[in-house]
Amino acid sequence: MVALAVSGLCLGHCLALPVLAALLPFIGVIAHQEWVHLLFLALAAPASLVALFLTGGWRLRWVRISCAFGLTGLVAGLPWGGPEVAEVIFTSLGSAGLLFAHIFNLRHRSDSTAFGQTESSQVVN
Repeated sequence: MVALAVSGLCLGHCLALPVLAALLPFIGVIAHQEWVHLLFLALAAPASLVALFLTGGWRLRWVRISCAFGLTGLVAGLPWGGPEVAEVIFTSLGSAGLLFAHIFNLRHRSDSTAFGQTESSQVVN
């Protein structure tokens, strides 16, 4: 759940902060700092990988594809000196990729095991 929240926060950062940056110059200065992007990557990547490994979500093809796409997008969106619009696009796509990976994982977990139940406690028809 933490990884899902961080991915959502990252996507919110990418989409909401440009609007806020136009309205409030101080937020714009902070939002465009390189350390903000590094911080989100440093939080999102380990939290996502730990969450997917602990829940077994890494075994699912769509979770692996979405996670790889997301992490690649976040790394590609780091400020490498290219156009700022490319950073926003890559970071937004990367955040969305991680968000989808966690949603796929959560849906698989809720399908295979009911909340609060283990597989051994479910009745098999």
